[in-house]
Amino acid sequence: MAKEKYPLTFKKCPACGHEETVAGQVATEEHAKGRMGDDFHPCLMESTMVIADPRKLPLLRNVPMVKVPVVRIMLDVCTKCGCVYCIRAERGETSLMQTPHRQPPFIGRG
Repeated sequence: MAKEKYPLTFKKCPACGHEETVAGQVATEEHAKGRMGDDFHPCLMESTMVIADPRKLPLLRNVPMVKVPVVRIMLDVCTKCGCVYCIRAERGETSLMQTPHRQPPFIGRG
């Protein structure tokens, strides 16, 4: 399987092939008014997911900042059939701050 180059963009609805989306319509109008840049990608729902095995992160306790890969998925709705689909997928990195592992204070001593 060939490795895809990111960002991935999907310009047509996978259900009906229509190209207009709800957020895309608003973005076109706002861009025409000069209120939105070319590099802004509007969507109705966005999800960013850290792709890291949480069981492996405790091994990095002595490292204050850990870089982990993330995937950002942007969803929109087709204006013709109402299908919700991915319009853009991006890969990147984020830093996770490791907090010191401390024992909670003992309550009720004495």
